Amino acid sequence: MPDRDPIVLTRPDGSLLTVTPEEAEILQQHQYAPEDPQLAYERAVEAGREEYYTRPGQRVKTGFEGVLSGVSLSASDVVLDALGADTAARAEANPGLRLATEFGGALLPSVIAPGSGIGAILGKTPAGLLARGASRIAPALTASRAGQAAVRAGVEGAGYGAAAEVTQSVLNGDPLTAEAVIAGAGFRSLIGAAAGGLFRKLDEVPEGYPPPQLRRRQVPKQVIPGEN
Repeated sequence: MPDRDPIVLTRPDGSLLTVTPEEAEILQQHQYAPEDPQLAYERAVEAGREEYYTRPGQRVKTGFEGVLSGVSLSASDVVLDALGADTAARAEANPGLRLATEFGGALLPSVIAPGSGIGAILGKTPAGLLARGASRIAPALTASRAGQAAVRAGVEGAGYGAAAEVTQSVLNGDPLTAEAVIAGAGFRSLIGAAAGGLFRKLDEVPEGYPPPQLRRRQVPKQVIPGEN
């Protein structure tokens, strides 16, 4: 006799439980109820949606869209959304991959040498122009190396923060407001400036450090007569 299909019940707290038909008969006498047909349908649709968008081909598209979003400062998200692409659905199903590739795309113009062919192209992308602009603004505002690092990181942080708000608006379907963009730019700018200045300070080791009193004394080796 073939096994009968399992039954999904709703617990009194609203959570779901999958049981055998025999167990279902007993549990339904204790405030367990069959799953609502509409909820069962929605759950099946969501499971199928997740299975589709996590396939290898869809994950490759997710990574490509993340890199594009990073180098274009979210401009590609707006374009792809207008074209009806499933960018938001793929990003929702693969959040870690999308975040990592978007971050990597934003860093590409700074990592690849501008003298190379691809480096020259990346230098003309929004992310590349932002990095170049930040590098030119910093020396005009301060002569300190730590200060310049803070300014560069602050300017780039503001650009990435504003772009992140655009991305979230497009991917989540939320309305894009000037307040959200300004808030995102301001927050990332502060974080970037603080981190950039701190890392530069840590990287600067003053000459003569550590001071003489903290250096290990070099005791000359005693030469004992008769030793080779």
